[in-house]
Amino acid sequence: MEVVDVGAYIGDTAVFFAVKDAKRVIGFELLPSVYKVALENVELNGLEDRVALINADVGSKDGTIKVPSVIDLDKSGVFHVTDEGDIEEPLYPLKRVRELVKDPYLLKMDCEGWRLTS
Repeated sequence: MEVVDVGAYIGDTAVFFAVKDAKRVIGFELLPSVYKVALENVELNGLEDRVALINADVGSKDGTIKVPSVIDLDKSGVFHVTDEGDIEEPLYPLKRVRELVKDPYLLKMDCEGWRLTS
């Protein structure tokens, strides 16, 4: 079984599914500073072979999205998309995400709803 984790945050859910026998977890985390923490979490748990993290967003179309390069971890839940970010990150349409998964089991989305308009 494979799990897609949109809004991977610090990788805690991805680690949970990998520990609970998911064959593979693909996690998407948009914010670079949070993504780095997620990578560290996966590495600390020795799960690099089963958890793939992607520093990108998931939305309705291909493209890019502007985000701040640094945001406090404890404030990442109140982040919202504007055109004022200082870096651009990839935007994956859900169809493209589906192509990455061979044996889908679960799509977990924890993105506070704002990605629906991406």
